[in-house]
Amino acid sequence: LNFGVVTMFDLIEHLKDPDEAESYLQAVFEAYQEDGDTTALLLALRSVAYAQGGIGKLAKQTGLNR
Repeated sequence: LNFGVVTMFDLIEHLKDPDEAESYLQAVFEAYQEDGDTTALLLALRSVAYAQGGIGKLAKQTGLNR
């Protein structure tokens, strides 16, 4: 998956928007199906969770434990 030159700050800013995060994850899942790159998949999930307020906030919203 290649998004060109994007800083982590830029990525996080974009991923704060739920629609952007959804599009990003869709692209990441498609890439994962093709290449099986678990590291890239986990980094993407971590980035979206961070942008959306962190794992703690995500855990509260979903009712799951960290």
